[in-house]
Amino acid sequence: MTASPSAVPAAPPGPRPAPGPAEGRPVLLCHAGGRVFGLAADAVLEVLPATEPTPLPGMPSPLLGLVAARGTVVPVFDLAAALGPADAAPAPGPGSPVHVLLRDGARLAAARVDAIGDLVVLPGGAARDGAEASGEASPRALRGETWHDGQRVQLLAAAALLRAPATRLVPEPG
Repeated sequence: MTASPSAVPAAPPGPRPAPGPAEGRPVLLCHAGGRVFGLAADAVLEVLPATEPTPLPGMPSPLLGLVAARGTVVPVFDLAAALGPADAAPAPGPGSPVHVLLRDGARLAAARVDAIGDLVVLPGGAARDGAEASGEASPRALRGETWHDGQRVQLLAAAALLRAPATRLVPEPG
């Protein structure tokens, strides 16, 4: 069952928390695994045609392999697989699969998505905190959720995605 935009509860009374990662900033909408995700546009370097990545032995399951992008080799991960199962059976997204090249400082990786949507600016106050949002896998990457054009949009933090163990080829030290 899909909830309607009116099903998103109003913000509780009291002091308003600081704006979420996407409020008032451009967000690229992406379709993956039957869900719609929003990535802050400033973390997106480029949208590339989905080429078949070169697999490496022993990769964690969301990692699909390596592709060349911007003169370097970057890991490609399946965004839907990295975030865990959907609440309902996935519906096919519109368009063709692409790789969304993401950056966090010097770290680069490509997220394979079913399709990209629009570049939108979400109004302030539209997003609910990820702690209140539905309990999807990888809660550190899920920063909140909102509604846009009648679709639930799960807002993601690119930095958390790129640091997640399931999307890295080399574990972080420490």
